[in-house]
Amino acid sequence: MRRKMQFANMFYPSKRLDVENIIKDVEKKIEKKEYLDVCGAILPHAGWLFSGETALKALFSIKNPKKYKRVIIFGTVHTYGVFEPTIFDEGSWETPLGELKVDNKYIKEKNFEKYFEVAPQKHNDEHSIEVLLPFIKYLMPDIKIVPISIPVISKEKLEELKVFFEELSQDENLYIVSSDFTHYGVNYGFLPKGTGKEAYRWVVEEKDKAFIELIEEKKYYEIIPYSQKHLSACGAPAIALMTSFLSECDIQVIDYSASCDKYVQGGYDSFVTYCGIVYKRRER
Repeated sequence: MRRKMQFANMFYPSKRLDVENIIKDVEKKIEKKEYLDVCGAILPHAGWLFSGETALKALFSIKNPKKYKRVIIFGTVHTYGVFEPTIFDEGSWETPLGELKVDNKYIKEKNFEKYFEVAPQKHNDEHSIEVLLPFIKYLMPDIKIVPISIPVISKEKLEELKVFFEELSQDENLYIVSSDFTHYGVNYGFLPKGTGKEAYRWVVEEKDKAFIELIEEKKYYEIIPYSQKHLSACGAPAIALMTSFLSECDIQVIDYSASCDKYVQGGYDSFVTYCGIVYKRRER
């Protein structure tokens, strides 16, 4: 099964040269590169105009990205009908830079089907994984992927998946969570502080800061209910899951931004925030 690009020319360019130019331009902007031994990352999945730079800054901090055998990518669920963690188990995903093959052999070997619903078709209309794949293909051209959508899950399911991923080899895998953070304003029906610069300040300096601290403190069991109460992140279930089984890693924020930083003319009536966070191995 070959999943074709569904959101090219909407969230990101469809042509190879345009994709490569955007990535190279961001790389040039990074004044001081810090290379880290990364085992996981949280990356945003909005249109590249808004969130691409934040996602790339986190990815460019990865030391020797070609060392990994596969990327296990946990997507946010924005579509109806995905009620269980769902895996795309075979075939490939199309990107402007070429296809990324799904690691079907690894999926079978590790018995992913026992823990995840096998339903490739449920990934068709979801953008959260697709938007990040050209970045992955550029940095790791020969990598294989394991795409999994993570909806809201129970505490019991979270603990079950935590044990499953703890038993996998963390040296071979790079884990990526695709998630934006706060969706604030008129467009999202969420305006507890009204609109304007004060609302923006509250989101950036208080609301998101508190959620990021929860991640840094690795209180994975609190992340989903906290996010549901405070509308912290669309991919909170995936963030909770990755935080649970990468508990031995140190967590570092690489970049934080908001859509209104990139599109100033849009104002503060509605905006989304983004964070690039890496989970890095401690020195052995």
